This record gives sequence, structure tokens and C-alpha cells, in this order.
Amino acid sequence: MPSQSALRKNLLAILTWVTYILGTLQVVRFYMASIPGIDLDAYLHGTAPLPFQKRYLPAIIIRYMLQIPPLVRFLLKHHIVLSPPARGCSLILSTIALGITGYLAVRLYRAVSPQGRMAAFVYPLLLLCTLLSYAVHVEQNTYLPYDLPSLAFFTGGLLCIYTRRFWPLVAVVLIGTLNRETTLFLICLFLIDAASVPEGEAITRWRDRFRLARVSWLRLLLLCVAWLVPELVLSRMFAGNDRSQNYLRVVENLHSLYPAAWPALLNICGYMLPFVLLLHPSIRPRRFGNYALVALPWFITMFAWGVLSETRIYGELVSLTTVAAILLIEQHMAHGAAGTAIVDAPKPAAVV
Repeated sequence: MPSQSALRKNLLAILTWVTYILGTLQVVRFYMASIPGIDLDAYLHGTAPLPFQKRYLPAIIIRYMLQIPPLVRFLLKHHIVLSPPARGCSLILSTIALGITGYLAVRLYRAVSPQGRMAAFVYPLLLLCTLLSYAVHVEQNTYLPYDLPSLAFFTGGLLCIYTRRFWPLVAVVLIGTLNRETTLFLICLFLIDAASVPEGEAITRWRDRFRLARVSWLRLLLLCVAWLVPELVLSRMFAGNDRSQNYLRVVENLHSLYPAAWPALLNICGYMLPFVLLLHPSIRPRRFGNYALVALPWFITMFAWGVLSETRIYGELVSLTTVAAILLIEQHMAHGAAGTAIVDAPKPAAVV
């Protein structure tokens, strides 16, 4: 007969998994309760506008899913949530993708954290950040079939970079680019990781944290090729598609810098990314803290091509931000005394 502590541990494990699964379902259902950002039928037939149609991988998967008669019958039967069938397939794909993202984020945290004491909190915080980034919008409150698969690919690439698994990273970039071109920023992360100096070396200036001599330029070139090949293939496949939404948005995005847009802009990764950027030099291991710097080229790129207030365009940063935030909390708890806190919270005003 199992001991009381073993029984409690098993019950906790079951409760954890049930909570994770139900939380994943709820987040995806809430996200997909909004209207589609593109015409799903046009997307599946390859006629949606650019740049959306180039994010083609989910269309391939959904078309294959629609050729499975038992699945289609199931989707038609449960029509309240899963109809039309294409939308139901997208919901299933997004749910699986978010589950994979959570699993990979926990693995990333365990690889980064020396103790891994807060592993149970990674998945719930990831769900919260995903919900805020992808679903809590005033503008552009839509869902897209490639959003959550993109988050899964990026988290997988992030894990490969930190654990220094190059060939799996090449595969992630090659396949993930068929889903969304933001895999380009995995190459930026690879460069940041490769150039980061070892943990034991003394750092006196900001620029001393990086040495380009450490970078394998051949590997960097291979990653660029792995990104460029699917991009060129997709560009050729859909060269005749409508381009009316594929243009530089610099002038439009200048209006997003006004104070009225700040609440939406700060909702990147659930309002946590600004704190992670500010505190990233404190994050240990140092090279993982350096990863936060990828937000800078990301923001510049999205300022040119994206809609700044549409926080899903930064959504792939959710897993990085989640793990970084938990590391900061873990380090704060390890310091213990208030005098060694990483950052002091503002004190409440005295009551008169």
C-alpha cells in the first residue's frame, strides 16, 4: 500500500496535468471565439492575401485533417464549438500546438534553472501570457490558424539554441518557416547565444558580454539558408496573390506611439516583457538573459511591417518571457533579504 506522501504526490501530479489540459483548452477556445483574421476557405485553397497565405503549413495540415471522415463527422456533430469543420481542425491544431509549447517551455526552464524549483508555475504563467498576448485586444481581435503553431516552433527552436543542438534547430527553422517567417529571429538568437561570453568571465562593460569571434559563421550561414529556401519557395508559389495588405507600415505605426496606444503596446507577453528587458542583465545564466535582446530587432522589424498594437506579432516571445520572469522571481526568492532584491517595488503612499 502506498504511503500517504506518495499518494499525495500522485494526486498532485494528476491534478497538475488535468489543470494544464483544461487550461490549454480554455485559452484556445477563448482565443478562437473571436472572428478569423482571414477567410479560412481562401487560405486552404491558396488564394488568401499576402503575407497571410505564405504562412502555409497549417493549411496543409488542416486539408489532410478534413480528409479523415470520422474526424469530420465528429466536428459536424459538435457544431457549437467545432463547426465549420475547417475551424474545428484549426482549434484542434492550435490546442495541440499550445500543449507542445507548454511542454517545451517547462523543458527549457529545467535546462536553464539550476534547481528547477518553480517548474510547476511555468505552464500556468505561459497560458496567462498567451491569453493576454493573443486574445485580450481592443484592435485586431481576431485569430489566425498559424499563431499558436508558430509559438510551438519558436519555443522548440529556443530550447535547441540553449541546449546547443544545432541540427534539430536547422529542422525547426526549415519547417517552422513554412508556418511563419518569424523563425528569422531564431537566427538572431543563435547569434546572441554563440557570441555570449562564458559565465565565469568578468564583465566590466555592456559590450564585453559578446565576442563575435566565438560565432561559427558557417553554422549561421546554414541557418540563413534553411530560412531562405522555404521563404523563396512560398514567395514563388503565391506570387500572384493579393498584396494590398503587404506593405510598409512605418507611417501608420507612428500613431501607435501616442499615449492612447500605450496600454495595448505594453500588453506584450502579458505586460512582462518590459520588466524582463529592464532586468535582463540580472538573469542567470547570463547567456539566457542575453536572449531578451532579440526583442529589439523584433520591434524594429514589426515597426516596419506589422501593426504595433496587434500584440500577437510578438507572441513567439511568450515562452522566453515566461521562463525569464520565473528565473527572476526564483533569484529574488533565493536572495531572501529585502536588501538584496533585484528590484524594489514602489511603496504605497501613506494614508492621511
